[in-house]
Amino acid sequence: MNFTTGKELKWLSYIDNEQIIAGISTRQGGFSQDGYESLNLGINTADSVENISKNRSRFFTTVAPTMDVIHLNQTHSSLVLNADDNSFKLFSDGDGLITTTKNKLLSITLADCGSVLFHDDTFSVICAIHCGWKGTKLGIINTALEMLSTYTNLENIHAYIGPMIRCSNYEVGKEFLEHFSSEYFKESNGKLYLDLNQVIISKLFRANLASITDCGFDTFSEPDLFFSHRRNALRGRICAFIGLK
Repeated sequence: MNFTTGKELKWLSYIDNEQIIAGISTRQGGFSQDGYESLNLGINTADSVENISKNRSRFFTTVAPTMDVIHLNQTHSSLVLNADDNSFKLFSDGDGLITTTKNKLLSITLADCGSVLFHDDTFSVICAIHCGWKGTKLGIINTALEMLSTYTNLENIHAYIGPMIRCSNYEVGKEFLEHFSSEYFKESNGKLYLDLNQVIISKLFRANLASITDCGFDTFSEPDLFFSHRRNALRGRICAFIGLK
């Protein structure tokens, strides 16, 4: 993984070769102001439509100029849609995408929630999921893995975990103890913190994938790079992306 720059933009590149591109944007290099400053790629935000459109155009034409951007109306669900289905439509409700078609750029928007991007050894199938605590609890990771397993053995799958809010900043209520095992919580000064990152890693690890790469960034503690729901009520969205060339 490494940061890449171009046309005033900065993004974190997971992989970029002759067959595939994958990574995640930062908040740098856009047109938005105030809490959305500056590269807000979130369609469902109160930022101006003009700024969002200009941001998305600048970013996607820079990182993947020949690809069609595929996006969803994310609802914190466990629903993973096949972008190759004839019935698929842009902005459908869902929180994950899968495709075997070249020049489709799967995109997931985020502001503290987790994301996982997947590809196989031969770059024939890719998947992108949005996994906040709700989607993770509902089983979106298992849904994605089950769909990927219809194309190839999971031992051939590589996974990349993007920036997300980390345990030290993710204070939650005691009701969360009903949703996840106690091993994924830490207590400090009478407060409870959820290690959602470790929940995601554990679910992926149990699938015996070829590799799991965690970028390690905390959206909350990196205000110059990422938006954060917990840090700012008024916030934009970064975007995880993956596409077959």
